Amino acid sequence: MMSCAEAARVMSDQLNGAAKNGMRLRLRLHLLMCSGCQQYWKQLTLLRRWLKSGRLGQVSPAGREPLKLETSARARIEDKFQAELHRVKSD
Repeated sequence: MMSCAEAARVMSDQLNGAAKNGMRLRLRLHLLMCSGCQQYWKQLTLLRRWLKSGRLGQVSPAGREPLKLETSARARIEDKFQAELHRVKSD
């Protein structure tokens, strides 16, 4: 079975369009059995959607209070996120 660390790498690859079919299948199987990785996948995809949409300063999907991030903070988060994606992709 795929480890959680390997699943995290494949999730990153999949978000970047670099995951191979066999690895995607193994990831799906892992996600069926691992609630922690399921939650991580949801958080990762939500964060990516928010970063791409520029909606970080708007109301969260659950209708909670607006997320109040300054433009500079949003840029720092995006830079760190992109750096981590690049690091994981090059590993």
